Amino acid sequence: MDIRFATNDERSSWNMHILANPDKGNVFQGYEFAEQKRLGGWTPRYIIIADVAITILEKSVIGLGKLWYLPKGPGVTTASELESIVSNLKIFGKKHGVFLVKIEPELLKTSETLAKLENAGLIVASPIQPNFSTVTIDLTHDLETVMASLNQKGRHAIRRAERDGVTVKQVKATEENCRRMYTLLQTTAEGSFRIRSYEYYKKFWIRYAEVGFGQLFFALIISIVCSIGYMHI
Repeated sequence: MDIRFATNDERSSWNMHILANPDKGNVFQGYEFAEQKRLGGWTPRYIIIADVAITILEKSVIGLGKLWYLPKGPGVTTASELESIVSNLKIFGKKHGVFLVKIEPELLKTSETLAKLENAGLIVASPIQPNFSTVTIDLTHDLETVMASLNQKGRHAIRRAERDGVTVKQVKATEENCRRMYTLLQTTAEGSFRIRSYEYYKKFWIRYAEVGFGQLFFALIISIVCSIGYMHI
């Protein structure tokens, strides 16, 4: 199986190659996500194995060598495809001083798949990306069809929000809106999980907005306060 680093021309249209993968692409394998990770000390590596495009984040570990991390990758759909890629990636990685490769393919979890992964010499590890499951909703249909495709709990939550006067507004990734978004993130994260600096998220949101792959939305709640006046005669 042919394996190599991507050419400059391939990197310039990297997202198109990611979308052509068997899994139809994953945002965490996209070019923008990899370049964003440079702010965290990672070096993006773009590799082609046969017809599969793979985004790798590389970091050097003193005394051990290089660590390769494939966020939500490789973009395959079967354990057999993964076995073939992993075996070649091991050899290729060793040639370039890699001591460990962490992968996160989104495969259907079955006993057969788990057995194949174990036979391939893979060791189960905790996922790094927070969304270790993916829900896909087809938005090409009309609103009624989309709503009918949701479960009862989901439909109830949306209807309840409508009754409570919640509206959603699409906004640009300006300095003011990024600040508001970060404040919301800080409030949500407090006491639950750690977050990065404001500048990191600001660049993240602007980067995706500029290429048309991301958009900020704010949910607004309109409160109506009724007051009753009494006149004493």
